[in-house]
Amino acid sequence: MHDDISPSRRRLLAAVGSAGIGGALAGCLSMVRQGGISCNGYTVVSGANLEGADLSNCDLRETDLSEATLTNADLSGADLREASLFLATLEGATFANADLRDAEYLVVSLLEAADLEGANLAGASFAGIDLTGADLSGVILADADFSEATVSGIDFSNADLSGVDFSDVDLTDVSLAGARLSRARFMRSEMTGQRLENADLSSASLIRAELSGADLTGADLTGATFAEADLTGATLSNVDLSGTNFSRADLSEVTITDADLSNGIFEDTSLAEATFSDVSFAGGTYLETDFIETDLAGLSFANAELTGSIFARCDLTDVTFEGADLTGGSLFEATLTGTELAGAILEEVALMEADLSGRSLPGARLAGAGLFLSDCSKVDFSDADLSDADLWRADLSNADLSNADLSGTLLEGADLTGADLTGATLTGADFTGATVNDVTLTDVTVDETTWVDGSRCSTVACLDR
Repeated sequence: MHDDISPSRRRLLAAVGSAGIGGALAGCLSMVRQGGISCNGYTVVSGANLEGADLSNCDLRETDLSEATLTNADLSGADLREASLFLATLEGATFANADLRDAEYLVVSLLEAADLEGANLAGASFAGIDLTGADLSGVILADADFSEATVSGIDFSNADLSGVDFSDVDLTDVSLAGARLSRARFMRSEMTGQRLENADLSSASLIRAELSGADLTGADLTGATFAEADLTGATLSNVDLSGTNFSRADLSEVTITDADLSNGIFEDTSLAEATFSDVSFAGGTYLETDFIETDLAGLSFANAELTGSIFARCDLTDVTFEGADLTGGSLFEATLTGTELAGAILEEVALMEADLSGRSLPGARLAGAGLFLSDCSKVDFSDADLSDADLWRADLSNADLSNADLSGTLLEGADLTGADLTGATLTGADFTGATVNDVTLTDVTVDETTWVDGSRCSTVACLDR
């Protein structure tokens, strides 16, 4: 190495590696203008000494500036698309508003430039590079690659980072507030406590990102993917969740206010112990979603798809599930005061030990539901489908079960005192040990029905023994 090589170039050589210089340089120069050009009275060629040169607004597309000395040069507004700056010395150079898209061997040397304000570095690769302390404020970085880079302390607030790749990057002390992050990729990124207020994250990918405690107030999350992301304790206020994917994400203890969740995608998602205010779930899809121990009082899930969702120990006071599909879900130990279940699909739902007394549930779809030990006294189950339901030791006293389907229903030990079973289907039902005082059994259908004494009955007369 010659003694006259600048300290900057020595650092570049060390970064690139002398063994790879020949091949890399050959590839770099294969698409550049090798004869050089003139601009503003300067001849621009490989290795030229252009210290302090005024190359502002020059058309330097595909130009070979490899190993050139550009110390303190002014390249503001220059068009450097696909140019080669391989091993160029750029200390103190100005690239304000320059277009550097697809320029080669750029990153390490550019960090020594004096001014990159407004420079277009769209598509540049910073992958794996330590950028700690770099000043990238005002730089256009759309579609740049920062994967596995170190970006500690960088201020990206209000920057255009659309399409940028931040995969596997620690962003905990980086400012992204107000940044345009549409289409950006944050796969497995560390973003704990990140402040993303008013950020544009539309169509961004945050798969498996760590966002616990993050503030997403006012952010545009339309079409974004948070699959398997950790958002525990995050704040999502005044957000647009249209098409937002939270599949398998952990949103436990989040705070969500002033938001419409109905157009989001929730599957195997945890919303346990979340805080909701002025939100709507109506008409949305929440498959196998976990709402355990969440206060949902007064909210609407009307016409929502809630198959397999868990509402165990939730406060469902005055919640409406009218028209909702809760098939296979759980309302175990939930507070159901004033909860509207009429018209809901409750097949295979866990409602054990529930207090449903006095409710009007005509035509209810409760096939296979778990209602054992529940208080169903005085409930209107007329025309309801309770086939294969588990009503073991349930209180059905004075309940209206007229025309109900009780095929295969377990009523062992249940209290049916004063219940009306007029026209009910009892095929395969099990009444072993049930209390049937004053039960109305007019026009019931009996076949392979196990009566209170354990006898198998196939005629109504058998029930009168």
